[in-house]
Amino acid sequence: MGDTAGLASEATLQLQAAVLAACRKCFGTQTTGKRCEIRLRRSEDRIEVEVTVPECTPPEHEKLAWPGVDEVICEERSGAGVLRLTKFVAAAAKAE
Repeated sequence: MGDTAGLASEATLQLQAAVLAACRKCFGTQTTGKRCEIRLRRSEDRIEVEVTVPECTPPEHEKLAWPGVDEVICEERSGAGVLRLTKFVAAAAKAE
C-alpha cells in the first residue's frame, strides 16, 4: 500500500516494520484463543491499519509509537482492544 500511495521506499519499509511490530504486540496480549482481526484502509490522505483483539483491554498508560507511523491510537470497542496505526500521505493530484 505504501508504494501505491507514493511513499518513498524507506518510508514504506518503516510502515511495514511498524505494522509487524504492532501485530506482534497485539498477538502477545491475546489470551482467549479467539482470532484477532486486521483491517487495512487506504483513503486519499492516509493509510490505516487496525488490529482488533477480542476481550482485551488496551493499555491505559502506555504511549505506543513506531517509526514510520504518524499516529497510534489504542481504544476499546465492543469489548475488544483496538490498535490503529495511521500514516498520512499526500493526496494525489486530481487530473484536470
